Amino acid sequence: MTILIRYLLLLTFVFFSAFRAAAQLPMPDKVGIGASKSYWVDSTANPGSTYTWAIDGTEVQSGTTCAFVNNWNFEGTFELTLRQVSAKGCMGDLQTGQVIVNSGGCNIKIFPNPMFGPDISFQLSLPAGSVVTVDLFSPNGQLISRIFDGYIADGVLKTITYRNILPQGIYPYRIRTEKQIINGRIIVIRKY
Repeated sequence: MTILIRYLLLLTFVFFSAFRAAAQLPMPDKVGIGASKSYWVDSTANPGSTYTWAIDGTEVQSGTTCAFVNNWNFEGTFELTLRQVSAKGCMGDLQTGQVIVNSGGCNIKIFPNPMFGPDISFQLSLPAGSVVTVDLFSPNGQLISRIFDGYIADGVLKTITYRNILPQGIYPYRIRTEKQIINGRIIVIRKY
């Protein structure tokens, strides 16, 4: 009987530890006004889960999608929350984080995101001219492509289009200016 109880306690601990680890948000996040950012959690630990995303207590997305994309159009500090419920009905911890939106940074728009076709565009404008690099990484962190490496003058709206047929997945990107590093994710969804 004692061995059975220990076994059940161990299973319970492993289950809840895996569930908790699968729903963490990297925060605080600092973005410029107009930036489009992707947030996601690992869905492999608990397939079939549902996810409820909220900004300042207002639900903005609910469903089985483990990713959320938002365009930050207003300056301020916002609370982003995520509630994950497993397919078996177990409720995970409420994950929270701050998103700080300011007008002093690089304004970014990435579209379409989620990406269904072969093209994705990065639209950038800077409050001051800067050398800019835009890198795209594989889901495991390997550099796929340096999409852009050049100078963007202040007030110029630069559109960079990337054409490639990527497999379905979540691809991190990094935009680096002389004053700021912006990390985000592109979601690729393929219709089969």
